[in-house]
Amino acid sequence: MNQPAILWDLDGTITDSAKGFYEAFKKILEKFHFPRVISEEEYKSKYFGTTFPSILDDLFGDSLSKSEKLAISEENFKLVNVNFHRKEFIHTIPGVEKILSQFFLSGFPMAIASSSKLETIIIELQTLGLTQYFGNIISGDYLPSKPAPDVFLLAAQSLNKQPNHCIVFEDSLAGMQAAKAAGMICIGIATTKRVDEMINADIALRNYEDFNAEMIRNIEMKDAL
Repeated sequence: MNQPAILWDLDGTITDSAKGFYEAFKKILEKFHFPRVISEEEYKSKYFGTTFPSILDDLFGDSLSKSEKLAISEENFKLVNVNFHRKEFIHTIPGVEKILSQFFLSGFPMAIASSSKLETIIIELQTLGLTQYFGNIISGDYLPSKPAPDVFLLAAQSLNKQPNHCIVFEDSLAGMQAAKAAGMICIGIATTKRVDEMINADIALRNYEDFNAEMIRNIEMKDAL
């Protein structure tokens, strides 16, 4: 059987990385004298999974020039990467390592399809010892952001798979929309959203504990090869 490809979002789907992003974000707000404190819970609910330039637009509007936003984004990028070299700031989502191992041993081709910068993705995977599972790592940093499907389409192409022969794991609503826009099966994991919110997921999981690679084999692919 020609195995379908498994495409993975990273932050919130494989890695619990919110603390690492938040601590960098908090330092940026303090440095630039943002007038109020944004709690970690508010950050998770409103900004986690959003591109940093979009966060700056929301917080500062037109009060920052384009060059200022670029400089702040670069500083945030460096702070995030420093954090992700330390395991106190990043963990795997419970149960995901078992699933990755099952898929890998069962011969499913897999790729990361994340909106994060490539360097950040690699640091996260290396810190957690997960790099070996993935045939390719695709960063959407220079692509249209999810819910645009571009990062998933490029990941499918990198594994020589048609979109209708791919299965996406995602935690964000925008990512689930992107997967469906790409014409792919989507499995949603309720790490950052409730199960009842994941209306674009073909399968909505509360956690990974009861999921295994055999379930993937039972998903009816559209025009599967």
